[in-house]
Amino acid sequence: MNGKIYMCSLGYFKGLELAQGTKGDPLEGIGSYLQAKRLIVELEVNGKKVNLKPEGAMTIGDEGYRYLKVFCLYAPEIDLSDPAQAANNIKPSAKMIEDFGRDLVFITNPNEFKRRLEIALKEKRGVEKYGYDHVRYYNSSHHGHFDDSEIPFSKHEEFDFQKEFRIVLRTSDKSESSFEVEIGDIRDICIELKAAEFNERNLKFEAI
Repeated sequence: MNGKIYMCSLGYFKGLELAQGTKGDPLEGIGSYLQAKRLIVELEVNGKKVNLKPEGAMTIGDEGYRYLKVFCLYAPEIDLSDPAQAANNIKPSAKMIEDFGRDLVFITNPNEFKRRLEIALKEKRGVEKYGYDHVRYYNSSHHGHFDDSEIPFSKHEEFDFQKEFRIVLRTSDKSESSFEVEIGDIRDICIELKAAEFNERNLKFEAI
């Protein structure tokens, strides 16, 4: 609420233990998710070639993506063709509350939030590039490569309940340390409340 945006690296989330719930994801920042049954894996040992038959999926990553700094928000997309479902879809699930906490900050003016953030990012030393987008979730049968611009915004469908909107920075700091950006007090465009209290409210959506 004071406007301090605290960002962790993709490498931090990649290395979190399972005890941290779904905050951690070992598949963060991968460039390829490939079905083993569609691959030929060959290993040469002492001059002899051996074909391997791995199970499940194989991943290929780029270490450079571990250093990207990210700020994650819960941001469900709303379909106004079904207002009743839209009102239900916006409420965080029990799993979301269990893994990320009972406190909730509702941003009432997302455009103003992004405007202030962009101003701060343009002035912040060390920021080389930034972008933001909704995360896209791929399923377990996916086979293929992600474009460079897609990699920070791609996650396995196991995490789709997070309905994530992500802000990503590439900085001059090539390490997995955290990064902070100050955008100033945001109490004028936010409401602070408990997630359970938010879920109990009667939410209505209508097209204007």
